[in-house]
Amino acid sequence: MSATPVSTASAPLTRRAYRGSCHCGRVHYVLVISLPPSASIPYDPSSGIPPPPPPTSVRFYKCNCSTCHKMGYLHVRVPDSPRAFYLLAPTDPAAELRDYTCGSGRVHWYFCSECGVRCFAVAGAGAGAVVDVDLERVVEGGLEVEGEGEGRKKVTKTTKAWVVKEDGWVENRTGYLSINGLTLEPGQQGLDLRELKNKGWIEYLDRKEDKHEGRFEYPHEGGTW
Repeated sequence: MSATPVSTASAPLTRRAYRGSCHCGRVHYVLVISLPPSASIPYDPSSGIPPPPPPTSVRFYKCNCSTCHKMGYLHVRVPDSPRAFYLLAPTDPAAELRDYTCGSGRVHWYFCSECGVRCFAVAGAGAGAVVDVDLERVVEGGLEVEGEGEGRKKVTKTTKAWVVKEDGWVENRTGYLSINGLTLEPGQQGLDLRELKNKGWIEYLDRKEDKHEGRFEYPHEGGTW
């Protein structure tokens, strides 16, 4: 039986918006995360037991496929991407970012053409859209994005943002969005990447051979901490 993370069953969810960016600042985004994360429950379709409900909060994981391993990717998956990920710059990722696809070619691993950092990957459910968003209403208290680097700006009450289209989007079925957790800005309240392993919040997936269940103790062959 796969190990489960530190129990979070009785812990209330805390919803906050976090800033993230590439190294040079051309790419920057806001990601809404509810903590603590949902525990991943192993599911055996032959058991006759109904599958567990969809996660209601974030998941952190690393997989051992060659793509994620070479990229050094820490997956951050949210249960409702159209309402959680706001790309503030650039607002046309297909045209303004470089794109890398591999394997089936379904997933677009976008990266900054200036510094080469990959902030997110997306696939399915049609193209995104540019919307006017009031980030003060996304989470209580609002959030400002500011700093150095081309394309960075201060968020006023309403700002333009690229989002994945909600129509037809079913998380992890018709639509896939994964944020590289290593691009979240350090020092933000409530999220310290150093604590993820100690809290048992990082799941290790076997995507190299797809033979083993996810686990929280240590990576599968070919993976990394």
